[in-house]
Amino acid sequence: MKRTTYYNAVAQVHDQWPIKKALTLSDVDITHPFLTLSQQQVETHIVLYMTPHQQEQLRAVGPVGFNAQDDDTGEIHVMKLKWRGSFYNLIGKWGKIVCGNGLDVGQEIKLRWVGGCLHFSVPQQQVVAVSPVRTVVASMVHDRWPIKKVLTMSDGYQSSISSITLLFC
Repeated sequence: MKRTTYYNAVAQVHDQWPIKKALTLSDVDITHPFLTLSQQQVETHIVLYMTPHQQEQLRAVGPVGFNAQDDDTGEIHVMKLKWRGSFYNLIGKWGKIVCGNGLDVGQEIKLRWVGGCLHFSVPQQQVVAVSPVRTVVASMVHDRWPIKKVLTMSDGYQSSISSITLLFC
């Protein structure tokens, strides 16, 4: 009797863009221009494919430089990847990319490493829902005399019960 072995073969689909991120407020803030990326994604899909020299430089020295191509415009930028202790920052011309492409919160950026170059794309039509920042508004009750105190003997006041109200400008 011949035994037959069956395998569940699931086709592995290779994602052309293995790193995807919805841009946050800090990602599009041009006063501190950097893109924050997760450690796991960067080490799995970027650092693994860097040259040994680039990997060593990133670990030992600091930021490592490389070319980054905007696949939507074809522009090439010189960028750097910097380790920040628990995540990576993409720095360099990130502020120029944010301004030049009109990037905003909720847009999805896609990244991949191909042939020694970081490629990225931010399709203009695609906006991903980002958890909104919850705004807490304090009640606007205006008290003309915000500080009130009952005077006591320790205040040097000799009357039985009096109070004083102070207004600070």
